[in-house]
Amino acid sequence: MKHTFLRSAAAIVTLSAISLLTSCSDDETVTPVTISKAPLNEYLTAKQLDIEALDFNTLWSLGYEFTAKRDGSITELGCSVPVAGKYILELYDSEGGQLLAKDSVEFSAEEVAANPLAWKYKQVVTPVAVTEGKNYRVTYSLPGGSDTFYRVDPQDGFQLPILTDDSSIEIIQGVYGAPESFPDELWNEVVYLADVKFEYKK
Repeated sequence: MKHTFLRSAAAIVTLSAISLLTSCSDDETVTPVTISKAPLNEYLTAKQLDIEALDFNTLWSLGYEFTAKRDGSITELGCSVPVAGKYILELYDSEGGQLLAKDSVEFSAEEVAANPLAWKYKQVVTPVAVTEGKNYRVTYSLPGGSDTFYRVDPQDGFQLPILTDDSSIEIIQGVYGAPESFPDELWNEVVYLADVKFEYKK
């Protein structure tokens, strides 16, 4: 009797779906919804982790590498910083090292003092198309300025990889290199607070 009910219910659902489809006019369309994700920002906000500022003995370009889990576009680059200044933001193709987007964002001393963990993003001139399954690297740097940056690591309760709640972006490891150059060095446990805004249609 239980199986008979399930078959009957399935038949009703099927007939209802057919009726719904035949009742729609040919010119009715579903408008896609644009989804926007800021992977690292959203993860850290949700987890409420303690974030430390670390001083280096030299200047670096710092950030993370991520995998696009679906086709979409990068529309903004951003970062969170402990020291005021004008930061360079860059996005690279991991495979060939090609620079895909570059811009800058400025933090005033007043802004940093008022909200030390605030994020700032800058819209890229032309959205960068990203392909499902490919890897990309996003970084920030302060050439000629401070060598102090925020970072998160395992002792803060942080663990890689990080997958967004909609499974659209996966942060796989930290990266670093010389300022304003391809970040060719890798960290498998630590990331620094660069970020992207990723958009796709659903």
